[in-house]
Amino acid sequence: MDGGDHADGHPGVGEQGARERELYLPAGLWLDYRDGRTLHAGGRTIRVEAPLSSIPVFVKEGGIVVRGDVLRANNTWSPSWAPRLRVEIFPSPRVASAFSYYTGGSSRTIASRPTASGLRVEVDDLDAATQLAIHGGPPDAVMSSGRRLREGQGYVYDGARRVLETIERIALRAQRAPKP
Repeated sequence: MDGGDHADGHPGVGEQGARERELYLPAGLWLDYRDGRTLHAGGRTIRVEAPLSSIPVFVKEGGIVVRGDVLRANNTWSPSWAPRLRVEIFPSPRVASAFSYYTGGSSRTIASRPTASGLRVEVDDLDAATQLAIHGGPPDAVMSSGRRLREGQGYVYDGARRVLETIERIALRAQRAPKP
């Protein structure tokens, strides 16, 4: 898998019986998508575990990954089926990023940018129930359409995984305390 500038995956290990491999990461800061914690500086070759049960996948700082079930096909033949998306954002404190999502009728924007007070994430209506997962430190405040949300009402923060998750489909701003 090659996700262009924001995601990179490396299936297969090459040698029979091998359980790790070397791979080159382009310049930038890369997160191991499998564990959600391990960071690697890019612009160099790294050695990673690559068991047969798991493909090494890395997301570049600022990356936006959209996954979901948007096609009613053989696996979803039920009257209650509805499209749903999970948008994972790996924000950068230094650079803005954006992703154009095609709904089947038009392109919609998902964007993340650092601000003086923290992070601003904006998500157009994606024509599907959308859960946001924003990776990083705990928020000082979470705002949606100018309204402050409380944890447990509109979002939850999992400190062990360092992920803020919400089901809000509208503009969201998470403010984080400056790093010491």
